[in-house]
Amino acid sequence: KEIVSEITLLWQTGDIFLERPSVHDEVRGILFYFRETFYKIIPQFYNEVEFYLEKILKKRFPAGSFIPPFLKFGSWAGGDRDGNPTVTAQVTEWTLRTHRDFILSLYLESVDLLLVDLSPSRTLVSVSPELLKELEADRILFGSLGESPFKKNPHEPYRQKLTFVRMKIEETKRYNLWILEGKPLDDEKVSNFRGYTGPRDLINDLELIQRSLLENRGEKIVRSILNPFIRQVEIFGFHLARLDIRQESDQHRRALGEIFAAVKVQSSFETLDEAEKIKLLTRELHIPRPLVPAGMTFSSDTEEVLKTFSLIRRAIDTLGPEALGSYIISMASGLSDILTVLVLAKEAGLYGPRGNESFVSGIDIVPLFETIHDLKKAPLIMEKAFRHPAYRKYLEGRGNIQEIMLGYSDSSKDGGMLASAWELYVTQKKLTEKAKKEKIRLRLFHGRGGTVGRGGGPTHKGILAQPEGTVNGQIKITEQGEVISSKYANRGTALHHIGLMTAGVLTASDARKRKPASELIYEKAFTQISEISLKKYRELVESSDLVQYFHQGTPINEIGLLNIGSRPVYRKEGHRIEDMRAIPWVFSWTQNRHLISAWYPVGSALETFVAQDRNNLPLLCEMYRTWPFFSNLIDNCQMTLAKTDMHIARMYASLVSDPRIRDSVLKKISVEYEKLVKIILTITDSSDILDNDPQLQHSIRLRNPLIDPIHYIQVRLLRLLRSGSPETDRVKLTYAILLSINCVATGMRNTG
Repeated sequence: KEIVSEITLLWQTGDIFLERPSVHDEVRGILFYFRETFYKIIPQFYNEVEFYLEKILKKRFPAGSFIPPFLKFGSWAGGDRDGNPTVTAQVTEWTLRTHRDFILSLYLESVDLLLVDLSPSRTLVSVSPELLKELEADRILFGSLGESPFKKNPHEPYRQKLTFVRMKIEETKRYNLWILEGKPLDDEKVSNFRGYTGPRDLINDLELIQRSLLENRGEKIVRSILNPFIRQVEIFGFHLARLDIRQESDQHRRALGEIFAAVKVQSSFETLDEAEKIKLLTRELHIPRPLVPAGMTFSSDTEEVLKTFSLIRRAIDTLGPEALGSYIISMASGLSDILTVLVLAKEAGLYGPRGNESFVSGIDIVPLFETIHDLKKAPLIMEKAFRHPAYRKYLEGRGNIQEIMLGYSDSSKDGGMLASAWELYVTQKKLTEKAKKEKIRLRLFHGRGGTVGRGGGPTHKGILAQPEGTVNGQIKITEQGEVISSKYANRGTALHHIGLMTAGVLTASDARKRKPASELIYEKAFTQISEISLKKYRELVESSDLVQYFHQGTPINEIGLLNIGSRPVYRKEGHRIEDMRAIPWVFSWTQNRHLISAWYPVGSALETFVAQDRNNLPLLCEMYRTWPFFSNLIDNCQMTLAKTDMHIARMYASLVSDPRIRDSVLKKISVEYEKLVKIILTITDSSDILDNDPQLQHSIRLRNPLIDPIHYIQVRLLRLLRSGSPETDRVKLTYAILLSINCVATGMRNTG
């Protein structure tokens, strides 16, 4: 009866968001996964790692020792303001406060559970003198309130100590609320503070309990009850997840240009050439005086940029550096974009000398290279940055660690999946070489989306496909969109995926892993293939025919009505394809079953390469068998080809009003599809797509017949809506179309 009731509720529950989610909603949505999944599986994950290490090393670790907390979480919900005007400094401040309050609330729940479980009595087992001494100190610290734990649990020292731990966490929550809400902190409040200044203080109290238990025959209690909580505090700290801030380089440039003009430093900063900008910024970085006089105001956009940097400084001072992650400069295209952020950081006190303290480098500046053009320039830009005196000083303050983000989505939209994958591969190798030469430790941040057209695909294989020497024991990866729920809504699945990522990083970092002897030959061959692919892709997307085909032959305009995210479809006003975000671009081609963002024009590129030399086909077959990069790329193409359906694609093409455009574009796409299917079957020595992955092949074959009828319905609805129906019918039609979009997206899974 309960199951039937639940199914009835599901049928009667709406499938479409009636309002576009706010950034606050998105932050709360992310918190669901921390509460229900990550917080709960972390102890189990580390237990598994410890178990297998003990098995491999044939030794048992002491109960009080831990594997270092190598897994870290981050988020940019509430921090990513790139093209999203609703993300303000105020919203980011709320997000930081919410993160901290949320994790402290989880800790209170964990302490409550420990209060139930940790019941050893002094009448039956001893307790360490160290713990008794600290209990007396806590009694004095809390005054009259300090008597309560002893009265309630007179013979249970661990419950007594945990009661004080709970009181300290509650005090910490109140104190941080005062700070982040800007409430005045008088001397009495500060001097009477009895909470934790940071997670290390909490861990110290828990380790005090741990030592006492271990000294008194409590090893099993430590392993099963106490250690999981210590592990959670180690991983999540008082920040839950590092909040990344992202802003477009143009915003920084305009803001600093306005400031320079207002204070009579330079009236036309934005129009200067790159060399002049670098010269001006370098000079400014060496001047100790503030750039902005007190009380001076600017435009709302510039004020928002300054408020963001001011918030970062305040958050680091009050919440600690762990609360903030990377400061990502999207669309970075030159050294001046990096130095501009450094100047703004200096103005907020995040860079430079501070009083008698050592040099301050309080912000983690991360350039994001997104387009094919910018990826090609990235190694030279970073080499200049590593050698720039002011930036080198900044890096020294951060332990000579440089994080660089690589954009999969925009580079793929810009140059096609194959050219993007290759440029990312080459760029990683060159960046690693430059960093090694300058003695900089490089961390690569992979901005992968859920679909192949945005760098997606199986994570484990994707990590193994990275160039040798570029992982080096660390990697940072985004999980976005529907991928989050498909991987992490279920704890068992989440545990599996985190394990796969860990295994991938360990394997990719293994110095004993030998690359194929012919890898240089492979790379030379793929350079040719990439050049062919890029040229063919640009021919398609630069065609005016494609613009009309895309807008009429996909449900892009209707997708814009879906309330599935706080960011707009386009970066700028207007409806140019180049200004469209990669997500709706990929999403649209998935809806009409073309999926060209994931495979066009790989077929022509490989076919042309094969035609150049009779030895090239055997070479491609060898590359597929021995080179992880190429085999991963081909297998990702196979997955998307299995979801592509040219019969359904033709049905969507019928929506295009101009028959010449419809026939021309569809023919190009159909020919490319046939070419790719043919050459992949040859390279993989298969009779059908995905023969080498029968489980995935079976899964897609089961799903497709269920999705196919929805496409027929969707095309019919689109035709009716676009025919100029009465307003009452338009509302119903739009709702039905949005339902069909949701249905197709769910069935296709990695939609973008």
